[in-house]
Amino acid sequence: MAIILHISDLHIVDGPAWNNMRAILLDEVEKKVSGLDDGEKLIIITGDFHNFTDENYKKAQYFLNELFNKMKINPRKDVFVVPGNHDVANDNIMNKLFESDSDWKMRQEAAVTNLKQGKQEYLKWRYESFKMYCDFTKKMNIYSQQDEYLPSKVHVRNWRGKLNILHLNTVLVADGSEKRNQKVDTYAATSDDIWKEKFKLTTPTIAIGHNSFYDLNEEDQKYLSSVFYRKEVSAYLCGDQHRINRDSKEQMIRLNSGYNNISEIPNIVCMKSAADQFDFYSEFGFYWHEWNEETDLVELNGRIWKRDEDQTEFKSIGEKGYYYMKRKNENKEVIIKKINFPSIPITKDIQIVKNKYFNYLSKELGVMQFDGIPMDKKIVKVKIELENIFIPLEFCKVEEDDFISYYRYTIGDILKSNKKVAILAKPGGGKSTLIRRIALAYAFDDRRIMVNDDLPNEEWFPVYIRCRDLGENVQKSIKENIYSIINRAEFYQYKKEFIKLIEDCINKDKLLLLIDGLDEISNEQDRTRFVNQLYTFANEYPETHMIITSREPGFRVVARKIDEYCKKFIIADLNEDQIWKLSENWHMAFLDNPIKASEESERVSNIILQDPKMTSLACNPLILTTMFFVKSWLGYLPTKKCQLYQEMIRLLLVSWNVVGHIKMDLDEAEPQLAFVAYEMIKSGKQTIQRSDLIRIINKARVSLPWILGYTKISPSEFINLVEERSNIIIKKGLERDETGNFVSYYEFSHLNFQEFLAAKAIVENWLPKENQNKLSMLSNLEKTIYDTKWREIIPLVAALLKQQATPLIEYLMVACKKESLVDLRGDEMKRKSIATYHLANCIVAEVPMIPETLKKAILLIIIQKDFISEQMTDKEMDVFTNIYYSEKYGKILKSVVEEHLFEKKELIGIYELMGIWYNIYTIEKGKPNIEYILSLLKSDKSKNRVAGAILIERWLYEYISVSLESQEIQINNIFLLIMNLLNSTDVKECFIASWCIASAECYCEDIIPYIYLSKIVERLINLWCDFIEFYEIRLQFSWTLFVVCKPNIKIKLSKKTLDRFITCILYGKIGIYKNEMEILLKTLEKVSIKII
Repeated sequence: MAIILHISDLHIVDGPAWNNMRAILLDEVEKKVSGLDDGEKLIIITGDFHNFTDENYKKAQYFLNELFNKMKINPRKDVFVVPGNHDVANDNIMNKLFESDSDWKMRQEAAVTNLKQGKQEYLKWRYESFKMYCDFTKKMNIYSQQDEYLPSKVHVRNWRGKLNILHLNTVLVADGSEKRNQKVDTYAATSDDIWKEKFKLTTPTIAIGHNSFYDLNEEDQKYLSSVFYRKEVSAYLCGDQHRINRDSKEQMIRLNSGYNNISEIPNIVCMKSAADQFDFYSEFGFYWHEWNEETDLVELNGRIWKRDEDQTEFKSIGEKGYYYMKRKNENKEVIIKKINFPSIPITKDIQIVKNKYFNYLSKELGVMQFDGIPMDKKIVKVKIELENIFIPLEFCKVEEDDFISYYRYTIGDILKSNKKVAILAKPGGGKSTLIRRIALAYAFDDRRIMVNDDLPNEEWFPVYIRCRDLGENVQKSIKENIYSIINRAEFYQYKKEFIKLIEDCINKDKLLLLIDGLDEISNEQDRTRFVNQLYTFANEYPETHMIITSREPGFRVVARKIDEYCKKFIIADLNEDQIWKLSENWHMAFLDNPIKASEESERVSNIILQDPKMTSLACNPLILTTMFFVKSWLGYLPTKKCQLYQEMIRLLLVSWNVVGHIKMDLDEAEPQLAFVAYEMIKSGKQTIQRSDLIRIINKARVSLPWILGYTKISPSEFINLVEERSNIIIKKGLERDETGNFVSYYEFSHLNFQEFLAAKAIVENWLPKENQNKLSMLSNLEKTIYDTKWREIIPLVAALLKQQATPLIEYLMVACKKESLVDLRGDEMKRKSIATYHLANCIVAEVPMIPETLKKAILLIIIQKDFISEQMTDKEMDVFTNIYYSEKYGKILKSVVEEHLFEKKELIGIYELMGIWYNIYTIEKGKPNIEYILSLLKSDKSKNRVAGAILIERWLYEYISVSLESQEIQINNIFLLIMNLLNSTDVKECFIASWCIASAECYCEDIIPYIYLSKIVERLINLWCDFIEFYEIRLQFSWTLFVVCKPNIKIKLSKKTLDRFITCILYGKIGIYKNEMEILLKTLEKVSIKII
């Protein structure tokens, strides 16, 4: 006879209940094993020794030492243990264990994520979280000090030559989020390597683990059932559920093949073996397995300690059960009998149904599933834990008259101040992810703390209703819809308990009603009825908390009713920090290597945030996520807009959200959308009625029969499919038409998509019949170049045309040259400067050009930099910075700037060249120190002196105006060198020195040392006279004279120079403007002139 004591889930909490149960358990153990010798008794403990308030397992250590003494056993030989989810180290413990290693958390998050995806190579990292558990088992002398992480690994031990015991760690991915879908190292469990040393062919085998077999991942169940069959495993002992397993379907494990006439083995789930007076869910007890070694029959006796009854003894649970210890190659008649468990009172079932409901929420909402996603050149289904990718959102309040405030709120701010709120969002704005996060946070405390999103610390009971699932229930009362959750969650037998649970929460003001996707009730009459039911519920239970989410368009028709009891907020666009954080979360969740994930996240975020157009796209969580998937598919994130837009549209149309929808043909979908985009832009529209949208799609099918002549889906179905599958076209809302009736209006989800598709229509000739093949493409485009509606489309057309864009580039260059010959002002300048803007953006887009053409084009846009500035929005990055960062054209830009600034004698575009050169310099080298600048000014090379003058002008602006007094010596040195430059025979050096002097005096008045003023004025007058016929040069000298001349400055001029200066001012036929003449005359009035 051999006796097995099976206990589980200690995580001891001190109190009278535990004191009583402990004493009775030890007493029963002592009596049970009395008279048994060594080799006739053993203990199996299936995890959860630790309570996170029990530092270093002290309580478990104390109790187990008592237990081992009572049973008189040798722990190294007779005790067999596996870890439970409470034995996985929490953050506080990990901080202590790895205090000098700040990357442990990143390793653990990566390990859990990747192990869930079956990537075994992350086990090494995950075992770090079991270090404290392993140390405990060694301290208890169950394992030796040399065993390292063995206690947390899959392994086989043998009990005194009588019994093989397969140890399974079932909590490798335990993170508190759900009971189901736990993982085991099945590679090790199915490998013969772990069996060779300890496994004995002629002895029986059992398996032990923490989680019930049916709480394991389905794939792991399959692998384990096979190895259980191959190794003749007789039973699987586990815990975790804290209760007797009364589900008859989960009491036995069906093997992939049978042993003789056995096709099942028992799945024995132990109760919680340490009582807690505050735990009203658990059942407390343990199991005796009495093994008759002659017949190999095992009698299973469950012993329960009932909290509400006599606490002086344990009682047996129902009838005894039996199973058979199998031996290799034996053919005995099998006896197997399940335990008949008694029913438990309905009052205890309330906790059961609560846990079943929360598990349902975890299963439904806890995982972000991406279907048909391109990853590593494959189309896959990807599942990610919601908290691993979720980022806290920010919200703006919607005031009266739909005015949106600029102040940003957290979800915590909102829920702490309002009982009932409506959260609105644009398509893909994150509303459903937000409400799923809230539901899970209040169902699972450990999930709530996984994200720092400022949720109120309340004990709310979340009730989640997804509007698109309502179906015919949409007309029922809110309570009826809440009660119908038991049908979706499939725990029909607990209907009474669930209703009682809901009623209790309502009465205690603990109910949190979450309504997800109000706009997804497609029938507007049904939507109105449902909102009326919400209104009734809100009035009947005014203390109940409620959150409603909806897209903006679908909300408008019912807004007035909801306004009566809900405060409205709208999800704000993602800011730069949120874009950065979502990128970090996404890469950590999807990439195998945390270090690589961090590097990739930083690189991608920088690419996005350096480009305002990409940033504007990335403000939407769905589109930002799409960018990441495009990057994953291609191996990089395209920086060229055309490629990025094309890949995003392809992903959204073909791969995105495929479940439940018919296949979409890209070859048919894209031309129709492009045709619509072209027609809308041509007519100046960003929104369109559904009837007009259908009309244009029909027109496209008539105009493009060679592509669309075979399509089988109606225009109306096509619109619905595109909106539901891809969100490229979305319903904007309802507006009154000319007849006064409400009609649906649509728009492209992002203007960038509309502009790209319109450009694609032009390039691919997906145009109305009247525009096809009549004129060359350039002739068509000439009509639109100066039209602001097409300002973003022209460069996109050029980029799509590639080398065929040469005629368009040449046309734009000619237009730019014409513009530079005239003095444009006001609206005329703004209209005609569009051509320069188009040419600049063609260069940014790396439209193919031969090198000589490119250099000419770059010089043209440099000279007309102000024209480009007229067209740019505040958020756009400087065009020249964009070109500089171009891998293809960046070096050409730099060479053109340096050639014309340092080598050419001409001063055309000198101000623009200096500004661009300075920006490039600081990008490459940062801001220089004053010693370096002075060394350039002292150089014997003109290039260095010119560079030094440009740098000193910036230095004076940034430093001298702040700390002038401490720089007196430097100032003298600086202006001595600038005076040398002003006295140069090189006109460019003189020009830049003059500019530098004027700028410095403007930045900080009287900065120029007085001793240099006379010499500066004298030299400027001489230069002015020498270059009287060169307008731009002369104008610079005029401006500097006006700035630096002070009253009573004494200068010396020859009579010839003075006469020439005055004559040119008053009578010269050199195009001196009246204001320039006035400036110069006022300058002469200030100074005292001595004729020499």
